[in-house]
Amino acid sequence: MDIAVGCADCVVERDHCHGTLIEHADGVVECTDDRCVMPYPVRHAMVVDCDAFAAGCGCDAHDRWNNMMLSDSAAS
Repeated sequence: MDIAVGCADCVVERDHCHGTLIEHADGVVECTDDRCVMPYPVRHAMVVDCDAFAAGCGCDAHDRWNNMMLSDSAAS
């Protein structure tokens, strides 16, 4: 009996991506797989917020978002 072991989504030919989708506070998304042509959360098993990276992702979107939220709550 020959059993192929692999990605379950690949086996059933489901549209998906093996990369990790990174979501930024400003709505921009990017995938770690350069071959990804449709960066939608439903196609990715792993979706992370850009501030999940210990060294940061290099954007300042979360700083802008947090400053905006702090300004809004201070004004209330």
